[in-house]
Amino acid sequence: MSLFYKHEWDEENKELTLYINQTVAFSEFASELLPRNLKNNNAKNTLLEAAKEYVQTNIGSFNQISTYRIKFQNFLVAVLPKNKVANSNETTGNNESFQYTDYVYYIVQDSEKLKEICNLLNVKEETIRAYNGLTEDNISSGMKLKIPVYHHTVVTADSLHRIAQKYNVSKESIRVINNFSTDCLSLGQQIVIPKPI
Repeated sequence: MSLFYKHEWDEENKELTLYINQTVAFSEFASELLPRNLKNNNAKNTLLEAAKEYVQTNIGSFNQISTYRIKFQNFLVAVLPKNKVANSNETTGNNESFQYTDYVYYIVQDSEKLKEICNLLNVKEETIRAYNGLTEDNISSGMKLKIPVYHHTVVTADSLHRIAQKYNVSKESIRVINNFSTDCLSLGQQIVIPKPI
């Protein structure tokens, strides 16, 4: 039985939403996607592979996809980029708090320019253009820009300074993307880190 039973296409954002087959028992779903010997990275990889297989079988060639959105009933399970990024061992040593890349929205403020936003968030202009389908640098107040990010779970001894060094970004970029008013972090806190590419 197929893991997914239907899909929806978002032309504007080039996102394909796949719905997990509700007739599949939750225990089967969990055992299929989250075997005990897999870490979170590999589980997401399994979802991504299943998504690609669904497209190949039910849609055919669909090169426009930028992102897969995986839903179970009305719950968003995961948002996955079309292409897998490096895993934790390839990018940050044995840091198990590292997860796959994703994106968040940044709302453009009055008079902000694309270059200023990229400098503030430590993200290259060409990356923002590619993620948002921009051919020029013209942006306007209130516009939502997709910003590629890593997800990080705060562990013991983490500080904003240490996290910024680990991902090669500025502390200010982490403050801005998370709307932080303080540098205090708590154990287990989920934060996002701008992807400096």
